[in-house]
Amino acid sequence: MSKSNQSSRGSVRRYSVLSTQHSAPPPLPSPLEGEGKGGEASALSPQSSSLSFTIADITFSIHSTDPSLKVQLQGATKNFCTQGGNPDITIEIGRDDLSGIETGDKKIFDSGSTWRLYETNGNYKFYFYSEAMGPVPYKTAEVQKNFSRARVFIHNPYFDPSRPIYPLEYPLDELLFVHFLSQGRGVEVHACGVSDSQGKGYLFLGQSGAGKSTMAGLWKDQPGITILSDDRIVLRKVSGVFWMYGTPWHGEGRFFSASRARLSRIYFLEKRKNNICYWKRNCG
Repeated sequence: MSKSNQSSRGSVRRYSVLSTQHSAPPPLPSPLEGEGKGGEASALSPQSSSLSFTIADITFSIHSTDPSLKVQLQGATKNFCTQGGNPDITIEIGRDDLSGIETGDKKIFDSGSTWRLYETNGNYKFYFYSEAMGPVPYKTAEVQKNFSRARVFIHNPYFDPSRPIYPLEYPLDELLFVHFLSQGRGVEVHACGVSDSQGKGYLFLGQSGAGKSTMAGLWKDQPGITILSDDRIVLRKVSGVFWMYGTPWHGEGRFFSASRARLSRIYFLEKRKNNICYWKRNCG
């Protein structure tokens, strides 16, 4: 793989890579570092009636209102587990029979498969479905419009009460996070993020199949390198400095990290037959 020797602070380059194969509740009240390659990513965090995790300096606090309902983090999210601190997003968890639940007054969005969004009681309400579980939603989430507080209910018949659950199982965790982030706090992008031993961050933007996981694989064994993610990176401006953060929502390469790095370079990925790197001129 060839790289340009030129350097310039804040420069934007285009990077091309070879394609390779990789093995009904009441309304809500008024507003109120681990890292590594994902691997199996099946280990579970200790079960409890409450827990916290932090992504891009945004902290989720989850609390079960049912003493018998235990919650725990799963997969890559367990590497973002934190203790204490003031939460940015507070979530209450409970269970109920959702078979007779009615949707909200106004449909906002339909994903076409797994979830729908309605407006009800001055809040947003998500309904989650699975073909394997039938027509009744297996989970609902009523959320304040500033996305700082949510109440989640799971459908009792679908879950084993003796087993702990991760109530924000994808896509709910990312939906809550992205909407909270979008209110002037930052943006999540489809990208591979790499940081070096000096804390400099390199962002490789690309659509699905452009080579984000391939790029992560090319960098992973280099000395002093940390792969923040091979699919989703969060960008935030803090005290005048742009930072890039890893997330648990990894790609095919299963790379994730709770670390962050100062944004130093931006590259745009395109799939080609050979590896080249060239300057993008007049990018405004």
